[in-house]
Amino acid sequence: MSNILLTSIGTGKYDAKTKEIGYSNTRYAVNEDRANVVESAYIYDAMIELKKIDKIIFIGTTGSDWYALYEHLFYENSRITPLKPRSEDYALELYELKESKEKDLDKCREKLQTLVDTMGGVCSDIIILHYGLSIEEMNENFDRLAKAKKYIGKDDVLSFDITHSFRSLAFYELLAVNFFKLSMREGDRLDFVSYGMFEGQGEDGITPIVNQEPLLKLLDWTKAADEFKRFGTTHLLDQLRKEGEIDDSNISRAVIKDVKNALERLCSAVDTNNLSELRNMVANCKKVKEKGSTGNHVIDFIFDEIYDRFGKYLDQDENNIALYVEFAYWHIEKNRYIAAAITMIETMIKLCSNENSGNTDTVRAKLRSNTAIKRYSGEHEDFIKYYNELRVLRNKLCHAGDWNRDADLKKLKKCIEDFFELYKKKYANKKDIQNDLRVTVNSFSEK
Repeated sequence: MSNILLTSIGTGKYDAKTKEIGYSNTRYAVNEDRANVVESAYIYDAMIELKKIDKIIFIGTTGSDWYALYEHLFYENSRITPLKPRSEDYALELYELKESKEKDLDKCREKLQTLVDTMGGVCSDIIILHYGLSIEEMNENFDRLAKAKKYIGKDDVLSFDITHSFRSLAFYELLAVNFFKLSMREGDRLDFVSYGMFEGQGEDGITPIVNQEPLLKLLDWTKAADEFKRFGTTHLLDQLRKEGEIDDSNISRAVIKDVKNALERLCSAVDTNNLSELRNMVANCKKVKEKGSTGNHVIDFIFDEIYDRFGKYLDQDENNIALYVEFAYWHIEKNRYIAAAITMIETMIKLCSNENSGNTDTVRAKLRSNTAIKRYSGEHEDFIKYYNELRVLRNKLCHAGDWNRDADLKKLKKCIEDFFELYKKKYANKKDIQNDLRVTVNSFSEK
């Protein structure tokens, strides 16, 4: 197991007194522990000591001051012990590299190999990036950063530092951090995303090293919102809930119970097509919406989406059929065709079942009986017809049948629309005809 640091090397700051650009000695301490102070021109020295870093991947550009980094290795306070003696010729070569403004990234990296060798096993690599002046450069930058993953082994602990990077490079590095986090294997751990906040320097002259990892949590929250918006699923939100990332201290006492109930039901309702859970989840979201904000922007966004889409259908009719049909439409919009077909099948079964007697399995068998499929031509003929059309489409989807995406999807949408029109005209809130449907279906022979 290794503690690995990815850190940036820039050009330093302009010193008005010396009229030179470089890094000046700075007193660093982790923000939560100001008793332990490390003084160095480079924050990586402080990280080596304060976070027990044993391997470093340096990130920079052709314009980064690699000459200054090389010279620093031979200073008394350097935390990296050079394996090679200082070479005046090589120092001059690095100085000329800086002055030449070399544009070729690979040529620049080739000239830095001696620098890597001088640092020995501490330096895993130096990654050279473009300034990011075009989309091509931006894409290549991310590609180069992503390849650094090869240096990270199982059970390694990873830290990032963005203190010395150009403003634009910090964005790439944040994206890289997020990528590494997504691709981490079991046992890997992201420990720290550090930023030496010079502007937060206190009267003691200490520059605090602030952990920026909470920004990645915010990225997780935005990804959870995006997942729901694009796919209608809430796996990441459910994971954040289970990991205790939801801070309920800002949630009103009046809605906290409904928030928790809705969050627990949300993933189950979507993934398993549990229609009862769906109804209860929408009801919880409605209560939250009517009472105020949850204090969490992402949860508010998701709850608002649910309320705006499904709230008006809640208890619109005795069986919540309108709610469930809208749920099926929503599945189709999210390209969840199997879920849409299954939702409709279960909705129709609910309509012609006596839920109090728990006879849904019996109804399911009777609706796919020879009587229902081939011979029935009575009062509920259209209902039986739509059910069996949906059943065929559902079977195609679930059993790897010959699914024609355009034609069968069109059929699926039309079946849902036709059934819903039939329901509204003939069955909605009409107990007598609904009861007659139940009696009719239960009279079918299952053979």
